[in-house]
Amino acid sequence: MDGTIIVVVLLMIAAAYTSIKEEKLVKFKTKKKNYLESDAWQNIRKKILNRDNNKCVVCGTSSNLDIHHITYERVGNEDVDDLVTVCRKHHNEIHKKYGYDYDKKFPVIFSENSNNVMSDYELDVILGLKE
Repeated sequence: MDGTIIVVVLLMIAAAYTSIKEEKLVKFKTKKKNYLESDAWQNIRKKILNRDNNKCVVCGTSSNLDIHHITYERVGNEDVDDLVTVCRKHHNEIHKKYGYDYDKKFPVIFSENSNNVMSDYELDVILGLKE
């Protein structure tokens, strides 16, 4: 096969893959947005906040709390282990480091500390800033 034809075929495959991935992402974002506005989400959100003592598991603050999906595999039917309470600052740091892909599994960020608050060192390790 001519090299030019191979390149054209590969570019067509890449374009088709990108188009399929973008379509899946749009569907996922729509499903997630609708779910996050639902009573079902509000109920599980309250359950996770309660489990985590209404505090960010990274720094312990009780301000500006989000519920972070460790995985999006079961959006709409999450297991409690799929979710964790984090403050907006740490939620943004996690997604800045790892992105927002619907098919990505994010690192578990629970601390081994008995009070469930992560040390700065532990956070740096998880965010890849230290080994």
